[in-house]
Amino acid sequence: MLVDNIASENSTFDTFVNKLEKLRDPSHVRSLSISEWKNHFYQKGLQIMYEQVRKKSLPYNEWIHRMLDKESDMQAVNHFIRNAARM
Repeated sequence: MLVDNIASENSTFDTFVNKLEKLRDPSHVRSLSISEWKNHFYQKGLQIMYEQVRKKSLPYNEWIHRMLDKESDMQAVNHFIRNAARM
């Protein structure tokens, strides 16, 4: 059984979300897309018997405070989000 966040199949969104998560959580390595997860499974000879994709919503304050407590770090995340359209 595997439960994890996933990245977009769109490389621009994938890059954005993974950079955002790294800002919020320094231990973050990389969220994979569904196709990347499936490719890893198939390469190892694993078969997917059942899959389900669910959307998860977290209140912003809960999400950002899970990993950050310094105001400067939170401001960096906020700045990154606010300037996303310029990327």
